[in-house]
Amino acid sequence: MRRVVGEPSAYRLLLYRNAFVSRFVPEWIAVPLRPYRKLEACPSDHRKGRWDDLESIQEFAHNSVIAGYYARLRPHGSVLDLGCGSGLMQRTLLPYKYSRYLGIDISPDAIKRASVSLEACAPYPDTIFQIGNMEQPLEWNGAPFDVIIINESLYYAEKPVQVLSRLYEEVLAPDGIFIISMYHSLTSQRLWRLLARRGWRPTDVTTVGNKVGVTWTIGVFVMNTHKEDGNAP
Repeated sequence: MRRVVGEPSAYRLLLYRNAFVSRFVPEWIAVPLRPYRKLEACPSDHRKGRWDDLESIQEFAHNSVIAGYYARLRPHGSVLDLGCGSGLMQRTLLPYKYSRYLGIDISPDAIKRASVSLEACAPYPDTIFQIGNMEQPLEWNGAPFDVIIINESLYYAEKPVQVLSRLYEEVLAPDGIFIISMYHSLTSQRLWRLLARRGWRPTDVTTVGNKVGVTWTIGVFVMNTHKEDGNAP
């Protein structure tokens, strides 16, 4: 059967159902009492088409907020995109003329699709996609990054706070920023609270939603501001 463009996949429908549960079912009933539980991802998910709907119009708002923070706070800056998938954020940032972009994803299929899309576009300098895992040391050549984007992927980390701390120490430029986006779920609520308890409090937060009731929280962390306030993680 031909798949209709924009039709939510079964996997995305599961996310929508989880969003409904998190809105109307008390947390202590919905899940066991744990401060944070990572989501599970399979590198073959992209090959199976489970993430195809990430490029639909229903995902437009939160990606636009990420791009807006980038354009306002670090225009033309270098970008590290962790969990880049098939390269949607790279294409979203193209009009803002980033100086350098590195997209990393655990899925070989996602990186292949991103690279094919890149080849089909007009050449743009210093754009690389590579297979990698945010929980392992990153391999790259060049200066630290002005902006680190973690879009709908931090909740796949076993130790998300440690991931952010390592990136902050080893990868982020001294005046760099983090932009973190997560869709609204019990897991993401707990993860935001965990980050706050460990000193990761966003400089600004935006929440957006779509017509089917899924919402996203996008937090931007301006790290030099945190240092000035004495609140650096």
